[in-house]
Amino acid sequence: MGVHDLRHYQAPDGVIDMRSFPVTASATFLVGEPIVIAAAGTIDECGDDPASVDGIAAHSPTNIDGSAMAVGYSVTVYGTSPSQTFITKNFATDGAGTAATPALTNIGDLAGLTGPGTWYVDTGAANKIIQITGVQDAAGNNLGDPNVLPGTGVWVLFRFI
Repeated sequence: MGVHDLRHYQAPDGVIDMRSFPVTASATFLVGEPIVIAAAGTIDECGDDPASVDGIAAHSPTNIDGSAMAVGYSVTVYGTSPSQTFITKNFATDGAGTAATPALTNIGDLAGLTGPGTWYVDTGAANKIIQITGVQDAAGNNLGDPNVLPGTGVWVLFRFI
């Protein structure tokens, strides 16, 4: 599991989509991992190459001392509406989560998520639930910006479709 694999980046419309859901006693996801809402209305981490994602965990289901939250306590997640932009350093192209270097040519590509463990935006995943909207270098410069000389791609910006 990787803390902050996927991070909320911005809400261009200024409205951050956040929701809270109860957790089960067995919930072990971390901040930044994709979650799914179960039939009972509780949340848990998605499985590999999910067909849909209901949110990205904004909190882990643990108390400050690291103990598990009691059943029924709620955890906040970032919603996955198309108006929300997320960012990650974890990018792959093979459908198996093998790290790759993102490039300007990846902007506009459709991708899925591969994991769990470390979660990757992966253009080789079968379930295309994400669109890559930008690539940034280590300093946060957008590849393709004519006003800067960006370096090698490191960060991938994306939205759920």
